[in-house]
Amino acid sequence: MTSVMNTQVKIFGVEPTDANAMALSLHHDQRVILDQVGGFADGVAVKEVGEETFRICKELIDGIVLVSRDSICASIKVRFSFACKVCILNL
Repeated sequence: MTSVMNTQVKIFGVEPTDANAMALSLHHDQRVILDQVGGFADGVAVKEVGEETFRICKELIDGIVLVSRDSICASIKVRFSFACKVCILNL
């Protein structure tokens, strides 16, 4: 589904590959329950997505991008590196 405000805008969710409850739920068009989830991205790792969250995502997002643990680590490293450079420049 395209964005309600602008049909040229696509909205994608992002999930860890080892905690992909939303991606599977959207694929099967119903909420699924995972047997287990990875703990690295523990803030987003759920065995089952909430009813309202699923309804909203089903209606508004165009897809889910799955990311590996390595990708998450690399992103954190880049962000941390950038933040450190900004701090040093502001001294």
